[in-house]
Amino acid sequence: RKPTETNALALNVAPNPFAGNTTAEFYLEQSADVQVMVADATGRVVFQKDMPGLPSGKNGLDLDKAIFPAKGAYFLTVRAGSEMSVRPMICY
Repeated sequence: RKPTETNALALNVAPNPFAGNTTAEFYLEQSADVQVMVADATGRVVFQKDMPGLPSGKNGLDLDKAIFPAKGAYFLTVRAGSEMSVRPMICY
């Protein structure tokens, strides 16, 4: 089943915009395998991480400034089962 874009994951990125590190937080209704991906404005993937077997409830991932190759706009995608959320991020 193809993931659908919703905010069922309650995905949030803070701080945003950011100059240093930032944190992605999301909520899982039930335990799930999660995929986190960051793409630049052209769609090129600059970071990807598989997070198998995350527990239900609030989860998060610290995103280090080093994964962002340049200042600019990025898109964070979090997929868990049939749910998918995307948030824009600005690195300055």
